[in-house]
Amino acid sequence: MQSKEEQIRLSIQRRIRSIDDSLTFVDEYYSFKYRIYQVEKDNIQYTLKIFDPEYGVGGYMPLINESKALEILADVPEYPNLIKKYHNHFDNKIAILKEYCKGESLEQSGKIITYKPLKKRVANAVQIAHERGLARLDLMPRNLILNSNERDAKILDLGAVLFRTENNKYADFAAEKTSDFQVLRDFIFS
Repeated sequence: MQSKEEQIRLSIQRRIRSIDDSLTFVDEYYSFKYRIYQVEKDNIQYTLKIFDPEYGVGGYMPLINESKALEILADVPEYPNLIKKYHNHFDNKIAILKEYCKGESLEQSGKIITYKPLKKRVANAVQIAHERGLARLDLMPRNLILNSNERDAKILDLGAVLFRTENNKYADFAAEKTSDFQVLRDFIFS
């Protein structure tokens, strides 16, 4: 008979394989709206983020928005690379496979960014997002991962992103851009 832990692990693996049968479960991360897993394929680690109507709250649009934002920012090293998008029309599961970002969030470590060249690169990455029509980047300590030597960082979770369009007011977009830099100053760089 399997232990409860083994049953949970098998259930998670089935959920992951329902999205992509070439992925293997490694670890699970807490998320309010989505299931987020560390997975492996061909000895390479990835992050799999799944929206499933069975346990999702708030709809799937933030996951769609995040995948679009990552496509727009694909050449900016401070954002994870988008590897693949999945949409299973049969059971309405939506998922994205992203580069796995090893390290600790600023929230986990209780640290701030002190390395000046990294501060500049993170601020530049935010500026590039703004220039490409993205704001409200959900910048907060839990969404910024520092690697172990604290010389590189990744900005995670772009699900709340606002895209500049003909329909949204310029003032709204400008206010969100200002807010992004205020968060950097107050919580990330302070």
